[in-house]
Amino acid sequence: MKNRIQILGLFFGFTCLLLAGCSETRSKKGGLFGLFGDATLDSAKAKAENSADSAKLAVTPDVNRPDTGLLTLPEKQCTITGKVVGGAGTNIILDQLLVGKVEPLQSMTINRNNEFQFVFPLRQAELLELRFANNDAIHIPVHPGQDLYFDINMENVSNFQVQGSLEPTLLRSMYLEIEKINDLKDAVQHQIDDEKVASKIETMLDTMNNEIKRINHKKDLALMDIADHNDTSFTALLIAHRLGGSENTEWLIKMDKKLSKRYPYSPFYKDLHSKVLMYSPTAIGKTAPDIICTEANGKAIRLSSLRGKNLILYYWNSGCKMCQDNDFKLLMDLKKKYKKSLEVIAINLDNTKQDWLDALQVYPNTFLNVYDAGGLNSPSANVYTVPNIPYNVVINKNGTIISRDSREGALQKVIRELK
Repeated sequence: MKNRIQILGLFFGFTCLLLAGCSETRSKKGGLFGLFGDATLDSAKAKAENSADSAKLAVTPDVNRPDTGLLTLPEKQCTITGKVVGGAGTNIILDQLLVGKVEPLQSMTINRNNEFQFVFPLRQAELLELRFANNDAIHIPVHPGQDLYFDINMENVSNFQVQGSLEPTLLRSMYLEIEKINDLKDAVQHQIDDEKVASKIETMLDTMNNEIKRINHKKDLALMDIADHNDTSFTALLIAHRLGGSENTEWLIKMDKKLSKRYPYSPFYKDLHSKVLMYSPTAIGKTAPDIICTEANGKAIRLSSLRGKNLILYYWNSGCKMCQDNDFKLLMDLKKKYKKSLEVIAINLDNTKQDWLDALQVYPNTFLNVYDAGGLNSPSANVYTVPNIPYNVVINKNGTIISRDSREGALQKVIRELK
């Protein structure tokens, strides 16, 4: 984390995703835009269709607008002081970081003894930033009434020492974990971008995209572990705000309950809560919502008409080689083994119905094949908040969702344990 641009990329790189259309990769200059950017819910609507990193985004209220309840809390004075070796005579700025925006609060010149001090009131915990003349920055969760002291060297700002709170160090460890795991992802991405490799081995692209998905899952698990060990910290709130809703719904519901009383007026909590409200209707343990899709002959199939059988909803399209070469075989094996109790509903999300029909000629199967126009914006994909392709949802014979996006061995285990 060499400079402020890179650190801000860790925190709200989704702004880059929404406004510039970039994906969750390093910038060409080595910046870390997007490392914090696969959050599922921001305050704008966008979607990168059929991408392994795509996520459904929903329009939310202005979560940064102060809640009236916040004004009922007492103000408590906070101080951030410190020494910046090599910083004498340079400017330092204190910013407030909100959801997708930065607001400068105070600025000063570091004195001849390399010292600085900011004094300000807070009603609730906030995420602040010390911004330096060389464009380096430190992100600081600050709680009302705290007095923090920093030892900083301008040659290596990120290697700061702090007294008065563990949160800045905890947040730094979160960023380092993201950066470390994304190094693995970058290595795979570079292979995908290699046109020579892509032209020689077409199916390798699906394999690599699946590997990126696995690495993203590993990153999520690492961040959830940090949050679980510090589950009332502001850093835990930032992690919960960051994580995608479709694949982490149950964990987010748990964190939403834990954080609701501690940070009820924080814009990051309000955004998290909106995300939980969006995804909780199709969380594991909830009754599966009804959907209607169309068979090749034009007949409408209603999901509720299949109640009494265990179901796998499998979302795919004709451009997904992994779907056809790997997943179809697994699903056909499961259907053959559990033919009396299991139905596989293959929901195609191609742009045109003809693309779907052509694919069925090349890859025949024994599934209940249906089509839902609109890609990831189709009615059923929206109901089940499908973030990418391929994707599956397992529903038991009582109509209860028991699994989302279980892959290979995990999916086999889920089906085996169904009664």
